[in-house]
Amino acid sequence: MNAIIALKKIAKEYDGIKVLKDVTFDIKEGEITAIIGTNGSGKTTLLDMLTGLLQLSEGRIVIKGDSKNALSIKNLYKLGIARVFQESKLSGQMTVLDNILLVNRIRNPITSLFLKHDKEKYDEAEMILKIFGIWDKRNILALRLSYGQRKLLEIARALIMNPEILLLDEPFAGLSKVMSRKLIIILQQLKSAGRAIVLVEHDLNIITKLADNSVVLENGEIIARGQTKQILNIKKVKESYVI
Repeated sequence: MNAIIALKKIAKEYDGIKVLKDVTFDIKEGEITAIIGTNGSGKTTLLDMLTGLLQLSEGRIVIKGDSKNALSIKNLYKLGIARVFQESKLSGQMTVLDNILLVNRIRNPITSLFLKHDKEKYDEAEMILKIFGIWDKRNILALRLSYGQRKLLEIARALIMNPEILLLDEPFAGLSKVMSRKLIIILQQLKSAGRAIVLVEHDLNIITKLADNSVVLENGEIIARGQTKQILNIKKVKESYVI
């Protein structure tokens, strides 16, 4: 598989203290890469740097062969990147359907609310909501969804943009077993379709089922990287992660 994103010795520093140091690994199309580590190990900081919320202190990120020292959150769509945050970014006072229609990859997302949505966009929204099993909730306010349903809607909103690279920050947290199984199937299908997925997740059973490769962070440094099954058997990883 080709590397769609290559991280080259990236680092993040605050007041002389490096919270990420010399982070180097590839994200490949058609693969799921898990980012593993205890709280405070630098996982979310890494995603923030990949999406332009934080700028690199050192190193560079190569996206589809184009080397970048800085990313802009405004250009993520053009780069084919979508992110699902740990904290909800839904518009709670809008309906489930309008939350999907708002994320419009052709029109400006603000003005799109005041325009009549064409049948193609409506059909896309219907399809994605049915895939996630929340089409029957389409006309209720997003704030009235259960926690797990809001998580699924967040991911559905990301996928309606048809990203090549999907970054997920603990997407399974708070999901029921039924919803977790549904999401596992969806992510496996996206992988089969050639998408690159980066997954921050604490549940090692889910990581084992989904992730082709894993990167283990400790105190902002990579202590192991490679095929997931091999990584989880490394003594240092077991000791660090208390497996």
